Amino acid sequence: VLIRLVGADIVQVASTATAVVPPIDLVLVVDQSTSLSAMGAWGPLKIAAKEMITFFDDDLDQLGLVSFGVRATHRHHMSHDFTYDVTRAIDGMSPIFWTNAAEGLRLAREQITGLDARERAIKVVIFFTDGQPTAARTRVGGEDRIITARDHDPTGRTIGGYYNNPDRIPLDRPIGAHGCRSGQERIFCPVWTEAGPGPHGPVARSLARSKVISEAALIRAEDVFIYTIALGNPNAANPLMRPDLDLLRLISNEHEIASPDDPRGRTYFAPSVAELKAVFRQVAQDLVVRLSH
Repeated sequence: VLIRLVGADIVQVASTATAVVPPIDLVLVVDQSTSLSAMGAWGPLKIAAKEMITFFDDDLDQLGLVSFGVRATHRHHMSHDFTYDVTRAIDGMSPIFWTNAAEGLRLAREQITGLDARERAIKVVIFFTDGQPTAARTRVGGEDRIITARDHDPTGRTIGGYYNNPDRIPLDRPIGAHGCRSGQERIFCPVWTEAGPGPHGPVARSLARSKVISEAALIRAEDVFIYTIALGNPNAANPLMRPDLDLLRLISNEHEIASPDDPRGRTYFAPSVAELKAVFRQVAQDLVVRLSH
């Protein structure tokens, strides 16, 4: 149990011992893809995330919130007195198409390395997803766009299309998975095929994955611990619906599989919605205990 006494952070680590826990700067990165709603996980995810933030102290710690679907956004910039605002931000989120995990990590890096980050604080990113990356922000045709991979194509050889003006894509309301909306909010999403020139075909999915790996490496290079949480059925018939645990272990650098020189995080897995709340709680508890040593 985390105990706060006279400006010190103390955690019970044995029946007769306590240890000082340094202040924590933390950014929670949450997947808001529609697949969560489809499996009945959206409500339980919100509950689990809101409970997890109660393990941290409004006065001594700082916490930020980022979410990602087709694009990512700062829901709450890292600060003290975060509980009320982060709770409200989580309550206001709704599922949206695609999984642009790299953008979520990029915005987390902006917060955890920004002006609000404290030199003496332990820095942590907690990243949650229920699937594999299906979107990535990149330059297409000389313009900044988001390309998307078709989630119903197990070969990964087709692309769902691209969206112009990434920062203007609506949040928390449907935008159409594959339907084109040319002229509406400047979103354009033609369906591409493997036969077309780059970046058609498998480039979309591989690019989305590689950008996740690159962003995670940039975060760890700043001495930031990454903890990842996966939800999903590892035996799902469609391989694209299975969580990519190998990717998440690489992101967290579990067992130093990415680099022996980077901070070593940990990956957690919830095989069903029923385990989600317990896994989020375990992440918070493990983090606090680990930092006491």
